[in-house]
Amino acid sequence: MIIDHIANRAVYAELDSNVKAALDFLSSTDFTVLESGRHELPEANGYFMVQRYETRAADQAAYESHRRFIDIQYVACGRERILWRPISELKVTHEYDEAGDYALYASEGIGEHAELAMAPGYFAIFYPEDGHAPGLNPSVGQTAGSPGVESMLKIVVKLPVR
Repeated sequence: MIIDHIANRAVYAELDSNVKAALDFLSSTDFTVLESGRHELPEANGYFMVQRYETRAADQAAYESHRRFIDIQYVACGRERILWRPISELKVTHEYDEAGDYALYASEGIGEHAELAMAPGYFAIFYPEDGHAPGLNPSVGQTAGSPGVESMLKIVVKLPVR
């Protein structure tokens, strides 16, 4: 897992040519004018999804992971928390779905985890071993129906695992 600000994207240029192309694309695109949904990203051999939603309480969190694609999650507008933990430390609640490229994991009773504070311009890269629970209210301790909900514009780039 990697987290950083898009201004530092050059640091990751040597990781992979697809990652470099995706980060360059994220840094130079006005996502407020794009429709929500899936869009192709041929220069990075992948695709991206424009997502508009409201954050949710931590008690509604579910971890996910992917095997065929890495996620680059980029915040264009809003703030959210993403929980992170290695999948080796999580309990599977939904076995891997090949067609959807995801598995789900329990969020309760998992003990320690990392909390990523995501704000406009920040991105996180999640690899197949990274369990992540995105879309959470930015304030710790929020429960369903409580204040602290943020309206989000987030871009999720899907790049094939090499």
